[in-house]
Amino acid sequence: MIQEVGEMVSVVSIKRTQGLDEYWLQDKIAADPAILGLGDLFVRDKERIQSFGRLDLLLEGDDVRYCVECMCGPLDADHLFRAVSYWLHEKDRHPHYQHVAVLVAEEVQASRFYGVVNLLGQVMPIVVIQAIALSVPGSSEAALIFNKAIDTREQFESVSDDSQEGTYKAPDREYWESKAGDRMAIIDDLIALMAEAQPGQMEVNYKASYIGLKVNGRIDNTILLYLYAKGIKFEIRGHGSEDTELVQAITDAGFDQFSFNGRYRIKVDRILDDEHKRPFLLGLAKAAYGTP
Repeated sequence: MIQEVGEMVSVVSIKRTQGLDEYWLQDKIAADPAILGLGDLFVRDKERIQSFGRLDLLLEGDDVRYCVECMCGPLDADHLFRAVSYWLHEKDRHPHYQHVAVLVAEEVQASRFYGVVNLLGQVMPIVVIQAIALSVPGSSEAALIFNKAIDTREQFESVSDDSQEGTYKAPDREYWESKAGDRMAIIDDLIALMAEAQPGQMEVNYKASYIGLKVNGRIDNTILLYLYAKGIKFEIRGHGSEDTELVQAITDAGFDQFSFNGRYRIKVDRILDDEHKRPFLLGLAKAAYGTP
């Protein structure tokens, strides 16, 4: 099903076009979450298993998690129910994050559930985005553009902390020292490695749940540091699907890993004083930052 737009491009139905489907849409978003227009996000998880189904994508950025449900065709009750259910589950399971429900569909305003979503937006942060696939002459693959139809995030933004209601205290080094304890030495070692790997003016970007960088004044989430029970997760942004050869190389270098979720999640449980491990991780960091 194709609708002509001018002479050069055509709007293509994701639902009715061979080779395009919900998984294609999901993979496109996972490869570059910024295309949704929700900020500098990264993939926290794909096909996240819950008791009543699988959350398509869990995206994250600036201590906010986006529970993304993708669908082809018009917005319907089934996918709307799932989006709200996944949001509730993640919010209750991880209350230290702010959560936003995101529903991506091909047809939004024409759906009879458009008014229902607007009503829901009065009691929860929800974003509904229209996905438009385009057939471009000379290209074998459809292009995607996204339009936000509903966005109620602003009215639910919170600026309070535990100590002083109505104020916001940004996480800082002191916050992380209290949170990480002895693991702060590993964090400092990895931050020094990250500084060596990229040539720009670097500033540590402390967030409530992770540590990233600001490079030349701009947020850079290429590499992120997370706590885990025994040490620090050194997470490097992937591009597209998992590179099994890289995963094997990380293992061969002596590192344990969490499963790939759009990022290579390497376990670091001590300062990198190993003659092989540090140069290997530095090389990975330089490759991630595009440093010669």
